[in-house]
Amino acid sequence: MRDIVRTLTPGLVFADLPFLGDAPPVLVDWLSWHHIFDANHNIGIVLYNGGTLYIDDGKPAQRRACA
Repeated sequence: MRDIVRTLTPGLVFADLPFLGDAPPVLVDWLSWHHIFDANHNIGIVLYNGGTLYIDDGKPAQRRACA
């Protein structure tokens, strides 16, 4: 049953977000790879629609003082 849900998830997301079919999506992702939302949602969107996934290592940008 779990495999069926994994297979259907990208299709269900695509049905709710049809604009993803206009052009391959480009995502920048910072979630942990083991996180269930990331694995099923973001990677699924990219694979299902032939997009590109960039992985951000999650380190914060250096703070700069405002002048």
